[in-house]
Amino acid sequence: MDHPYVQGIPKRDGGTPFDEKLKAGMSAIPHQFRIGDRSVSWYRGPCVPFLSDAALNAYEKGEGENDIKVPTDADKLLGYLSEDGMFDISYAAAYELGRFLGMKNEGYARSLARYKRAKSRYVFLQREDEDRSQDVIDKGITIKNLPHAKLTPQELEEDRATIIDFLKGLALLKEVPHWYLLPDNDLIPQRSIRTFYMDPKWMQSLWFGALSLGGRAAATHQCYEALYPEFSTGMPQGGFFLRSDLVWAYPEMLVTAKLNDTNCTLIRQEELTPDLLLVLTDTPFDHLSLELPAEALHYGADVMESTVSKSIKYAGETVSNVAITDLGLVDTEGILKVGALAGKIRDALEGNNDVDQDYKAQLGNQGFVSARFSRFMLEGEPKVEFRLGGNN
Repeated sequence: MDHPYVQGIPKRDGGTPFDEKLKAGMSAIPHQFRIGDRSVSWYRGPCVPFLSDAALNAYEKGEGENDIKVPTDADKLLGYLSEDGMFDISYAAAYELGRFLGMKNEGYARSLARYKRAKSRYVFLQREDEDRSQDVIDKGITIKNLPHAKLTPQELEEDRATIIDFLKGLALLKEVPHWYLLPDNDLIPQRSIRTFYMDPKWMQSLWFGALSLGGRAAATHQCYEALYPEFSTGMPQGGFFLRSDLVWAYPEMLVTAKLNDTNCTLIRQEELTPDLLLVLTDTPFDHLSLELPAEALHYGADVMESTVSKSIKYAGETVSNVAITDLGLVDTEGILKVGALAGKIRDALEGNNDVDQDYKAQLGNQGFVSARFSRFMLEGEPKVEFRLGGNN
């Protein structure tokens, strides 16, 4: 990563003092401060290579003394790593992104403004009523009887549902630009899979930023605490990125994730770019499989100029090739002689030293039946499986 005013940004090719942070998924990116100064800061998105239980603390959420709620901002979420002399802007960036995405969604912004305004007014009138009700009780006029002094769930249910739906969408990383997820292309090179856990504090920062629109610190905090159990329900816990030509070549690819042999629920599966697939799951997983649907499998052969041949695979390896055109396996009308091809495949297996002797014995005595012939004629891998281990 090069930048006109930043030199020597750490690379991922090893041999730097920052290797451990780079391996932990952090990226060093150019950072311009509010006063115009420029430097390099650490950033990591919500997809982290370790299980985390980090959460926003009281200071970061704007909880002051005597239960007074003060406005929060992205600066409260900045971290400073003294050993590197660099800031960590991960959570601050998530907070600001939540604000931007909230402002972009006009329906959400309008519903949030109405909801917070009503909540603030209710709290104020209720407190005033407690202070004054005894003075006016003889007249039968109290603040609680004034118009709009009380809120009912029905009055704000539509706005409340809009807010929750939007925040749930953020939990699925919808509308989150993919460069916030993968700020450095080297995090996932071509033909690779990267599994991850979700960072709960990054998501909380994103939500809190979205709820901070319109000010009213007390109402922001109240909305967050009251609605959190609802919009955080079903938040993804893990997932993976796949970068490969397989993404665009096989859009119908089936994904299965398991934890202790129990299937996980795929909450989101979407192509971020033609060669980049994002999958989110409801729980972390230790087993992953990719496969084509049954209808995508087909018989096939290899065509090289005027020669047609069939690769014979055994135990995942190509052990022989049968030249179809050169051996007269196609008649004058262009029809494949299936019986003759089956015989050639059997001969190729029996004549190869890499094929197990017990398997060869099964081919004799009319053991090379139609099912076995079909097995060798199929093209494409029906399933690729990965078993995850270690500290990934």
